[in-house]
Amino acid sequence: MPLKSENVMNSPPALHVQDSHEFRHSIEEIWDAVSDTDRSNQRVGLPPVVYQERTIGSLAPARFGQMKVSGMHVEWREYPYEWIRGSFIQVKREYVSGPLKAMTVHWKFSTTARGCLVEQSFEFVPRFRFTGKLLAMQLRSGSLKSFKTLYRQLDERLSQKAAAKSSVPGNERIDPRPENDDPSAPKLDRKKEKQWREKLGQQGIEEEQARKLLDFVFRMDSQSLIKIRPFELAALWSMNRIEVLTLLLRASRAGALSLSWDLVCPSCRGAKARFESLSDLKGGAHCSFCNIHYDAVFDQSVELSFRVHPSLREVLEVDYCIGSPRKTSHFLSQLRSPAGSSQSHVFQLDHPGIYVLRSLQYPREQEIHVVEKNAGTGTPGTGTALDFIISPSKSEALLPITVAPGRLEIRIENRSLTEGDEVVCVLHRNEWLETACTAAYVTSFQEFRDIFSREVIRQDMRIEVSTLAILFTDLKDSTAIYDEMGDAQAFGLVTQHLEVLTQCVKEHEGAVVKTAGDSVMATFTKADRALEAALAMQAAITRFNETSAFPDRKLQIKIGINQGPCFAVNLNDRLDFFGKNVNIAARAQGFSEAGEIVVTAGMMNDPAVRSSLLRNRKTCTQVVSQLKGFAQEFELYRVT
Repeated sequence: MPLKSENVMNSPPALHVQDSHEFRHSIEEIWDAVSDTDRSNQRVGLPPVVYQERTIGSLAPARFGQMKVSGMHVEWREYPYEWIRGSFIQVKREYVSGPLKAMTVHWKFSTTARGCLVEQSFEFVPRFRFTGKLLAMQLRSGSLKSFKTLYRQLDERLSQKAAAKSSVPGNERIDPRPENDDPSAPKLDRKKEKQWREKLGQQGIEEEQARKLLDFVFRMDSQSLIKIRPFELAALWSMNRIEVLTLLLRASRAGALSLSWDLVCPSCRGAKARFESLSDLKGGAHCSFCNIHYDAVFDQSVELSFRVHPSLREVLEVDYCIGSPRKTSHFLSQLRSPAGSSQSHVFQLDHPGIYVLRSLQYPREQEIHVVEKNAGTGTPGTGTALDFIISPSKSEALLPITVAPGRLEIRIENRSLTEGDEVVCVLHRNEWLETACTAAYVTSFQEFRDIFSREVIRQDMRIEVSTLAILFTDLKDSTAIYDEMGDAQAFGLVTQHLEVLTQCVKEHEGAVVKTAGDSVMATFTKADRALEAALAMQAAITRFNETSAFPDRKLQIKIGINQGPCFAVNLNDRLDFFGKNVNIAARAQGFSEAGEIVVTAGMMNDPAVRSSLLRNRKTCTQVVSQLKGFAQEFELYRVT
């Protein structure tokens, strides 16, 4: 894509400086690091930037940045970054003060026989004609030289990493110097390290895990520690997600970390509001960049992350580049489209899945389903073209299109006739939530419930959960058990059975919301895990009966499971869930017989549940029946 140059009449001519670096690695291997301009700007010695938004025109607010360079105040308007993953990155600035009037920075990526070539260029307009050559010389000897050194170091680190992994086949945990290491990070003295290891150990954290966490905190840069996302950390460490989440929760109880409840924009994934406690959580937020208001939805827009506590390490939260493409890594592209323009771009969509092309300024959205040629109908093959027309007068919904993996040409046309009505279009994968530890997930995680039982939303709030699997159990003939055995022995037996059920819930990534007498209510963010927990419960109760101190009293449980939307609420200072689907789950349990599992159509409609039934060699008998308290009939399935 050519550079955009918008010189003002009578301005000094635009000047151009550039350099390049050939990597020994592929574009895909180096993209995340090179596109992380926030870190790059810090590493090459640029000062931090203070950003603010100002209203200009009728569309989204404009972003302005300012910093001090050698005592000089520099301020500029920063246009949204543009990029197509694997192809180019570009950003334009128009300066309000300082030695420049405008500057465009461009990175071009191309494949070579050795690896890939990154060409970086600066096109700038000096404020005064006589300063042009001096500024060009400073850019060559300063920024370009520093970036080249940075890229050389990155290339070397990637080679070291590859060599270390190849020397120990199958060992993916070796990572001698991650790209986010900070050589200037403060060191942890031995006395303080010993004290923190003891604190972490008191919370059940093993010595090796404590060492790994402390090494992470005192080796990584501030950008890595401002928002620690547990599932991304698990991927970095090549560890189990549950193991890492448990570690971070226990470290928070030890005082090394702090919880952060983030209201995350569903489009750009940025946290537009962060709260230290669930009780502080607001009902929604506005993302000015994406031009959307979104509600707090427990399994979509509310995410748990962690911060390093100041008592362990002071971490400064500063920006060096707020528009970095790395901050929205699920975006394959972001492109500016001026009013009245029509531009064509080529995308290589090689991986099947659902992609979304949308305008940030107008409610215009196009789903693109990339499907293997033999996996469905209507796959037109490579070389397909798509027109995406944006206009203030166009508001009709666009039907999804289906294409085969490969090359897709998209023509973006902005039909606005108002000067300055520039729109920004993004193309992103529709699957980024897989790396988010949502509030629905963590509040359905037993370790969190055990450690942070006081973490609840406000009494006057109810927060939507778009889908949740709810499981209820009941102990058959519990009244007779108390009558025959007496209160003391019966209570002990019932308590032991509840411990068995709770362990099954915990082992299947669920959480016990509450117990009532001899009944359990548990939640799971994945329906198949709820089903597998129920199967484990029935098997565990059978084993319990075989080893029980009361062989004549065989326990039998009834289980009902439903999946669907509900609400999270604060009930008696405990986080609870309510709604129609919660009631259906409870009634499904009431419909079941002893030793049986009854699931609803909401469960059976989930492909993962059907796969689990096949994997566990279970059959289902369909029953159509009314449930207590409901007028309509329900499709229910007895699992045997």
